[in-house]
Amino acid sequence: MRNCLSMTNIYFWAALIVSVLYVLMLVIMYKRKVRKLWIPVIVIAALSSGMYGFIYYEIGVRSLLPWLTFSIMSAVKMFLGSVNSNCLFNVLTDPELVRHSQLILTIAATLFLCSVATTSYFVMYVLYRLSESRLWLWHNRKLAGKGASIIFGTDSRSIDLARDIASKGTETVILVDFPDKEDGGGSGSFKYIFNLRSDERDCSSSVGQSANIHVLRAKRHLKYSSNANAFKYIGLERLEDWASAPGSRIFILSDDERENLVCLENLLRSDIGITVYCHARRGGLNSRFSMAVESDVHFIDSAFLIGQSLKSMPEFAPVNYVDVAVDKDNNKLGYVTSAFNSMIIGFGNAGQGALRFLYEFGAFPDKDGNKSGFHCGVIDRNMNDCLGDFFYRVPGLKGCDEVSFFNMTTGADSFRDMFLERLDALNYVVVALDDDNESLRVGLDLLETAFRYRKDGVRNLIIAVHVESATEHDRKIVRFYSDAYGDVLRLFGDGQSIWTSDNIFGLSFRDEAIMFYDNYQKATEGKETWEERRAGLKERRRKEGKPELYAILELQRKEFQDMSNAWHRYTKMSLCSPVVWEDPKVAEGIPYSYSASHSDSGEPTYSCLEKLAVCEHLRYEASHIINGYILGPERNELKKQLENLVPYNDLSEFIKHYDWLVVKTSLMLQRKG
Repeated sequence: MRNCLSMTNIYFWAALIVSVLYVLMLVIMYKRKVRKLWIPVIVIAALSSGMYGFIYYEIGVRSLLPWLTFSIMSAVKMFLGSVNSNCLFNVLTDPELVRHSQLILTIAATLFLCSVATTSYFVMYVLYRLSESRLWLWHNRKLAGKGASIIFGTDSRSIDLARDIASKGTETVILVDFPDKEDGGGSGSFKYIFNLRSDERDCSSSVGQSANIHVLRAKRHLKYSSNANAFKYIGLERLEDWASAPGSRIFILSDDERENLVCLENLLRSDIGITVYCHARRGGLNSRFSMAVESDVHFIDSAFLIGQSLKSMPEFAPVNYVDVAVDKDNNKLGYVTSAFNSMIIGFGNAGQGALRFLYEFGAFPDKDGNKSGFHCGVIDRNMNDCLGDFFYRVPGLKGCDEVSFFNMTTGADSFRDMFLERLDALNYVVVALDDDNESLRVGLDLLETAFRYRKDGVRNLIIAVHVESATEHDRKIVRFYSDAYGDVLRLFGDGQSIWTSDNIFGLSFRDEAIMFYDNYQKATEGKETWEERRAGLKERRRKEGKPELYAILELQRKEFQDMSNAWHRYTKMSLCSPVVWEDPKVAEGIPYSYSASHSDSGEPTYSCLEKLAVCEHLRYEASHIINGYILGPERNELKKQLENLVPYNDLSEFIKHYDWLVVKTSLMLQRKG
């Protein structure tokens, strides 16, 4: 009798310990948000099926199909909080089983408790997944007034921006994760509950270490909203309190511009004062729209960001890949002796940004003060679908011999023939396809081809490959081939360096522009500060009877020119020898306003400075053409017309002096280091 009680106690405590440990394991899984619930489910189901299978076999169920069916059904019922009492009753009556009844019933009780615990975990987790976003908003409702950065979407650029903003302080960053599809992909779907989507896994692993980033999951996608209140439609009503708080910003960064614009329109229906940054092209109706609505709307043009990024990196400057004229003493003379030929493969956002950069920073003077040879061939498999829209925004390149467009793929034999035909004269190749791996593969193929067939080797050649999500593996490949073929292949456009708050808010670009503008004011004895120009220009145009839009467009154009001039300093200084800018008298010799001469510097310095002034005018002309301006009888910002888009030699001496003053500012900045 005592032995029986002793064994019963052992079974009891063993069952209790196993059950408690199992429950603790589920609690740990719940707290750590472990998604692998299927593992304990399979283990418990297998053990339960094995136990019932043993019992059924002993009581005489020997046919395979009934035996297997009854065993599995009895195991499944345990997850629903029920046991097969008839089967277990046989344990107490069957002569073969009654001897082990205590052990069998203890195992059954243990598996029953584990099954119920598993089901409870599942129910709690489902409830948690369905309500976690609302609970977080409710729990943190008092913090809503402090504002936040709200990012719609969990793609790579959204995550890059979220991590960058979070790394700079204590500002709350909210990522809103939308379901895959409107039908069947909502917050109650199986995929949603168990977090099986690949982009969610990437999001969790990328932002999980930041305490300032919170992922909220919407019930529906914003692009389908037809309600006046977009936040209520996506199931995050309290998020409106965060969005409307002072200092809050909303970001819509999908790669689909039309989807972004639809989401923007739906947001603005909420009729609350919000600040929105929307990924879409600058210019055209988008810019007019952002100026017309009462809410603070900004458009983020990734082509513009990539172009500005390339301008800011001296190692990518086209001047590095042309021949600069020198005298017998090896002093640079301010002009080039070779043409600049380039090719762009892929005409998406990155390709268009690269064209903006090459067309502006690849404009150089020749010996006679004219523009040296320039040509860019642009290749895209869908060129016919995007070229009309491009010419709509950049009419100055329509019919221009300097840029040619081709509808072809890199796998076509016609592309290979064209590449080999132009290879000896090529200076710059940009590969910007939609797929990072494909871009890198094509870049490596072109590098090997250039090394094998180019008569001048890889001198004066760069192959710039756009890789938005560059991995260490990608960089390792580039280093490996650079050791063999030379430092020709270079990566650009990494999302972590492009999609930053400084770039999107224009802080990094603006700082460079202000630096140049302040020094330009000193070079011209001007007194107007950056902020005073912003206010004063609008006031002057208002007095002239011009609409506010006119003043805004003019101000944007001037500020963008300041940005470009700040970075173009490297190009100008690369065309002349240090002796030109090391002597402070050279810059001081350029007068504030034109009188009889642009400079009191004697030859050959004067000739070199004049070539730099020509280079500045060529940059100015190319910059405005690639940004949509055309030649007109007079300046008109609404028509995007300028009267000075003519060769340097056709300008009056008075107008030429503005280019000299830019050169003077560049010399001053270069001396400051």
